Amino acid sequence: MSLSIKVKDYEVKGEHIEYIIEVLDKLTGESWKFFRRYSTLRDIHKQLKSLDNKVPEFPPKKIFGSKNPRFLAQRKGELDVYFTEIVKLSSLMQNTFTKDFLKPKDAIMLKTSPSVPTVPYKKPKQGPEIQNFVNQLNDVVSAKFFDLSSQPAPAEEDEVKRQMKIFEGFAKNLKIADNSRIPEGSHINGDYFKSTVVKQGWARRAFKDLNNIVKKADTPALIISF
Repeated sequence: MSLSIKVKDYEVKGEHIEYIIEVLDKLTGESWKFFRRYSTLRDIHKQLKSLDNKVPEFPPKKIFGSKNPRFLAQRKGELDVYFTEIVKLSSLMQNTFTKDFLKPKDAIMLKTSPSVPTVPYKKPKQGPEIQNFVNQLNDVVSAKFFDLSSQPAPAEEDEVKRQMKIFEGFAKNLKIADNSRIPEGSHINGDYFKSTVVKQGWARRAFKDLNNIVKKADTPALIISF
C-alpha cells in the first residue's frame, strides 16, 4: 500500500471547521478525498499512537482564535506534515484500522484506476504450409495405428450373464458315460478278471511264479526264453 496524503484545504461548516484530506494510491492511480474535523483527527491520532509508538506528535489544540484564517492555514500545514510522517511507517500503513481511516466509506472518488482495454483473442490464420503438415501427420498416424472404430466392441455385462446361464443349462443336463473314463485296453483286463479262470488257484500260483522269475532273471535272457 503506497499512499500519498495531503491536507489540501479546510471548509467552515456551521460552528466547526472540516479539513479536506486527499489521498493518492501510487500503485493504482486512484485518488479520493474526505472531510474530517480537528477533534475527530485527534481521536484517530490516539488510536494510531496505540498501534505504533513512532507516530509523530499531533498539532496541539488551541482554545482561543481557532477559527482565525491565519491559524487555520498554519494548522493545515502542520496536519500535512503529520500525515507525511505517517505514511513512512510501513507497518502502521498495513494495519486495517489505518486503511479504513484513509479510505472511509464516505470518501469521494476523484480519479479511478485506468481500466486496461481487453483485446479479444484472434485465432491465428493457418497458412498452406501448416495445413499440409497437419494433413501429412494425419496420414502417418492413420497408417501406423489401427482404426479402433472398426474393432468389435466388448460384450455388454447383461449379454455376458445371459450367455453364462445358457452354458450352465447345457452343462447341467450333460451326462458322461462311465466307459469313457476307462483307459484304452482296460476293458480286456476287466472281462478277464470277471471270468472263472482267475478264480482258479493254479492261475494265481502261475502268475506268482512268473513274478519271481521276472525279479531274478536278466531282462534280455527273459525275453529270449519267453
